[in-house]
Amino acid sequence: MTYSNPATQGKKITIIFGVVLSVLVLLTINPVIDNDFWFLLKGGDYVMANGIPHTEPFTMHQGWNFVMQQWLSSVIFALIYNTFGVMGMVVTMSIISLITTLIIYKICLYVTNNNTLISFIIGCVYVIINAFSCVTRPKIFTALIFAVELYYLEKFIKEQKTRYLIALPILSVLEINLHASMWWMIIVLMLPYVADSISIPKLKVKGENKKIIPLLLSMVAVFIAGLINPYGIKAITYLFRSYGLEEISGYISEMQGINVNDAMGMAMAVIMIIMVFAYILYRRGTYKIRYFCLTLGTTYLMLSAYRSIFIFATGALFPLAYYLKDVYPPENKKSQESNRKTVNILLVVLCIAIVAAVAVKFIKYDDSSAQAKCKGAVEYLKANNNPDDVVLFTTYEDGGYAEYCGFKPYMDARAEVFVKKNNGKADVMKEYNRLEDGDIYYKDIFDKYKFTHAILYKKGLLYTYISKDKDYKQVYSDKNRVIYEYVGENR
Repeated sequence: MTYSNPATQGKKITIIFGVVLSVLVLLTINPVIDNDFWFLLKGGDYVMANGIPHTEPFTMHQGWNFVMQQWLSSVIFALIYNTFGVMGMVVTMSIISLITTLIIYKICLYVTNNNTLISFIIGCVYVIINAFSCVTRPKIFTALIFAVELYYLEKFIKEQKTRYLIALPILSVLEINLHASMWWMIIVLMLPYVADSISIPKLKVKGENKKIIPLLLSMVAVFIAGLINPYGIKAITYLFRSYGLEEISGYISEMQGINVNDAMGMAMAVIMIIMVFAYILYRRGTYKIRYFCLTLGTTYLMLSAYRSIFIFATGALFPLAYYLKDVYPPENKKSQESNRKTVNILLVVLCIAIVAAVAVKFIKYDDSSAQAKCKGAVEYLKANNNPDDVVLFTTYEDGGYAEYCGFKPYMDARAEVFVKKNNGKADVMKEYNRLEDGDIYYKDIFDKYKFTHAILYKKGLLYTYISKDKDYKQVYSDKNRVIYEYVGENR
C-alpha cells in the first residue's frame, strides 16, 4: 500500500481552496457598468487622440484647471472596451479581482504558516466584501496594488531582506498614474511596518522590524517615484484639494460612513465584532504592532466612508488570519494521508465546477445591465440634435454618459472636478447641491447658463418645477428619464 507525500497532500488542499475561492470570485463579480465608467471611457479616448489634458475638456465650463487623476486607468478601460465591448470589461474585472483575492489568500497562508482552512475562511470573507465593492473603476487596480504591497512588506518583515522593498517604488509609479487620489495610501500602508520597529514589553507589544533605515529610505523612494506622472506634484496633492469637503461628503453616498441598517453595514459590523473577539481571545501573548495599526487604521477609513471598504478588506483581514491560526491548526501527517482520495475527488469536481461557473456566468451574460439609465434619453437627444448646438443640463449621475456620446454637460460624477480648489474658477458642485435641494431658484441657474435642454430624473424638486414651467416642453420620456427643451423667448 502506498501513500502520497504529506507535503504534496498539503499543497493539493491549498490548491483546492484556491480553486474554490476562484469560483466564488467569478460567481460574485458584479457585471453592472457603473455611471463613472462613461467619463473614464471618454477620458481614455481623449488621451489617445489628443494627449494628456491640463484644461478640463469634457463639460460646458471653460478654462478650468484640470488633473486627470485616473488617466492611465481611462486609457486601459477605453482600449479594452473599444476592442472587446462590455464583455471585455467583465472579463477584465474578473481577472483582476481573481488575482487580488489569490494574493490575499497567499498572504494569509504566509502569516499563518500555511494554515489552509483559516486562510480559506478569510479568503471567503474577502470575496464577499469584494462582491459589494468591485466595480469598473480604477480602484480595482488599486486593490491589487495594495495587496501586492502588503505581501512584499510582510516578506520584508519576516525575512528581513531589503530586496522585497524594490517593488514599492514601482507600485508607486503605477498607482499615481492609475488612481492618483489613492496614491498616499501606498505610504500610509508602510507606516505600520515602520511602527513595528518599536517594542514595549510591559504592554506586550513586540516589534519585529530590525531594518528601519531601509524601510524609511524606501518610503523616500516611493515619494520620489510618485512624481513620475504627467502632472507632477499636482497629482500627489490632488487628494488634499478633493476630499473632506462638505459639498462632496455631505451629498455623495460612497463618501459617507457605513450604515448598519443596510446589508453591507451589517456585514461589516459582524466582521468587526468577530475581529474584536479574535484579538482578545487568540492574541497568544504579544501583539504584533503592525497588525494592530493596520486593523485600527483601515477600520477607521471604512467607518468614515463606504469607498474605503476595499482598503479595510485588503489591510485588516489577513492580520485576523494570523490571530486565528491556532484555532484550527494544520492537519497532521496521518490525517493528510487518510484524506488522499477525498482530495483527489475534490480536485476533479472543482475543475468541472469552475468550467460550469464560467460558462453560466459569461454565456448567459446580458449586456443590457451595463447600459446607463439615461441611455435612451441621451441617444434620443443625439439623434435629433447636433451635440455642439445643445447646452445641456444633466444630473450628477448622467453627465458621464452624455460626455461619452459627445455632449458637454453641466455636471458629471467627477465631484472633485467641480470644486473651486481644483478647477480654480467656480464651486459648481456646491451650486448643483443647492439647486437640487431647492435653496437656489432653478430659473436663476437655468438662465445663467442658457440651457437648451435638460435630462432629469422623473422625481424630485427640479422635475416638479420644470414640468410645470411653460418655457420648457417635454420632448422625451421613458421609465427612467425625461427630456425638457427650452421653448421660451430668447434669454
